[in-house]
Formats: sequence, structure tokens, C-alpha cells
Amino acid sequence: MPPKEVERKRKIADVAKTIFNEARGEGMKGMDAVAHVIANRTSSKGFPNEADAVVSARTKNGYQFDGFKASLPTMRDPADQKAYRYCEDLADKLVKKQKVSDTDPTGGALYFDASRTSFDSWGRDKLQYTTQIGAHHFFAERPQNSQSSGPGEQPPGPRPSVSVGSQGLSVRAPVGGGGAVTLSGGPRAVGVGVSVPCGVQ
Repeated sequence: MPPKEVERKRKIADVAKTIFNEARGEGMKGMDAVAHVIANRTSSKGFPNEADAVVSARTKNGYQFDGFKASLPTMRDPADQKAYRYCEDLADKLVKKQKVSDTDPTGGALYFDASRTSFDSWGRDKLQYTTQIGAHHFFAERPQNSQSSGPGEQPPGPRPSVSVGSQGLSVRAPVGGGGAVTLSGGPRAVGVGVSVPCGVQ
């Protein structure tokens, strides 16, 4: 077998093993999700641009993907055999730098973990929670200048404003759709106003 083919098969085996060990028991959706994280890393700054280099990347205490360092099971179970063949197909696409699928179910995630608490330890200012697939929670890089929010939460909206003028105290509270409710008046009278932007029913 030509050396290039030997190397290609090694890369596919490394990536397939990683996907299988990470998402074993998660079904095809879980395996697809892990494959997308690998693909997202190959096209993101700060990570290797080859799938096999992504899965074998090291940390101070080991490897970034636990599935890479783990050994494969004996594969006596027909379900495991079928799942591993599926992982090999995914790995072949990744090594060839082909699209895993038309839609990324992870929302562009670069990280995943079995616990949502990783969101806190990795830094809310750097990551945003995207979704849960099977037992895994997925995280993407937070766009610059965006506000930090918790898993599944919307960024905080505008806050009420308070001002004091010749007519007394005025409080303006924004509401959904860009509208606002205003309370104003002095010691003897209070007025209420509601503003609704165009196009909002």
C-alpha cells in the first residue's frame, strides 16, 4: 500500500475513533454533532486546519478530546460495528475537508461537554451556549462586543430611564418590539403614555 494511502487511513482511523468514543450511545445525531465541532475547529483560528490534528491536539494534562486517547471497544456488538462504520464515513469526509452535512446542528460550536456548568468555568465572556444534543451541551465563541448571557437566555434589554423636568418626574420603560410606556407628572397629576413603533400591532 502506498505511504500516502497508509497515512490517509491512519487519519481516518484517529478521527473515527474519536467521534465514536465521544458520542457512543448518542446515535447518529450525536455523532454528527461531534463531527461538526471538529469541522468547525478546522476552519477556526487558534485550531489546526486538519481534522486528525484537531482530535490529537494536546493540553497540559492530556488531549483536548478524551475520545482520542481512549481505546476502542472490542466491537462484538453489531450496533457498535454499525456505529463505527458511520463514524468512519464522517471521518472520511472530515479528512477530505468535505461538508459533514448541509446544516450544522451545533450552531457553529467549537466546544462540547456533558455538563452545562462548563459554560461558567470556561468563561461566559468568551463563549455562548448554543444547544444540547443527546447528553452533550455545545458552546460557540461569543461574537465581539456582544453581551454575556446565560445558557438559553437572551441578552439583557434596555433599562428604564428616569428624568426630572419642569413638569415633575418622568419614567420611561421600554417594552417589546421597540415601544415604551411613559409615566410623568407632578405632585397633583400623573400622565401615562404608550408609544408603539411602526409595523408593530
